[in-house]
Amino acid sequence: MVSQPNDSGVTGYVSQANAVGTIGYADYPSVAVTGFPAAKVLNTAGYYTAPTPGHIGLSLLKARPDDLSDVYTDPDPRTYELSWYSSMILPTDTSFNFTAAKGLTLGDFGTYGLCQGQVQAAQLGYAPLPVNLVRAGFDALRSVPGAQVPADPLPSCANPTIDSSGNDRLAAIDPMPQPCDRQGSTQCASPGPGGDVQGETIDVNVPRSEGVFTMTVSTAPVQLSDAVLSADNTSFEATGQLGTVTVSDGRNQSQPGWSISGQVGDFSDGTHSFTGNDLGWTPAVTGAGVGAGPVLPPGSNPGLRQGSVLASAPVGLGTTVLGAGLDLRVPSGTPAGAYSATLTVTAVEHV
Repeated sequence: MVSQPNDSGVTGYVSQANAVGTIGYADYPSVAVTGFPAAKVLNTAGYYTAPTPGHIGLSLLKARPDDLSDVYTDPDPRTYELSWYSSMILPTDTSFNFTAAKGLTLGDFGTYGLCQGQVQAAQLGYAPLPVNLVRAGFDALRSVPGAQVPADPLPSCANPTIDSSGNDRLAAIDPMPQPCDRQGSTQCASPGPGGDVQGETIDVNVPRSEGVFTMTVSTAPVQLSDAVLSADNTSFEATGQLGTVTVSDGRNQSQPGWSISGQVGDFSDGTHSFTGNDLGWTPAVTGAGVGAGPVLPPGSNPGLRQGSVLASAPVGLGTTVLGAGLDLRVPSGTPAGAYSATLTVTAVEHV
């Protein structure tokens, strides 16, 4: 055995020309960066599987907080049994100068990490967390003082392992191993050194020439109706329509999908203000295969001030037109004025 510092040291040593036949153990992101092949591992079902993001995520569907034992005995042929996940230690009280304000920020960071932050995991060599670990993560965030975690965050979670209903989608999309990956006398051909596999190589280059993903939004200001005092004299109410948001996805080779979200700041007339959560919306979608985001009534917490999904598509291709009905409701004691706020629309391409 030859000791090397860090995962990058292991992969660097193994990939040297004078190290042919050497086997190293390192985390997959370090292997992916070097482009060096990773070995397939025999699982309980009798198949040799590679550490793909899909196989790892599927395996971790059997994981429980602090317990990976069921991962090692999962009978699904696609599992990669050397799968694991990282944990974060969270504060559950206000000791050591921890405050509710810090908890609010930590809760927002954790929510981003569990959902939208998982979109880029695969391209970095990591596997996006599956739905069970995302759910466990949100349960843990709820114990942080000051954290504001939605009651049911999964349907609006942009994590690529979760469908628009908040359920697992890995079991349906992760491909099965090839028949020759099954343990036996005949295995899939390997590019490994040594000349033990013979054959002719046929090469073809299919260029990356798919189209692009774009989003355009209406530049005209949205004018809500004049606010009218409610029948019970408790609030002023106004309605309107969000300007058109057009999504064009021409990526016909990969078709990875996308999600669009919106976040509104506080309303102000220069002197007085009221919270952006007083604005609610009802997303509307024109386009096949695209799911509208959740309806947020005015006064929701968390609401549009914290951001919400307008629409998402697990498989994107073509043009989709998005919109939303807007509903504003502010307390009847709000000072008179011409108030305005900015709604930021963000597009996230799945990769």
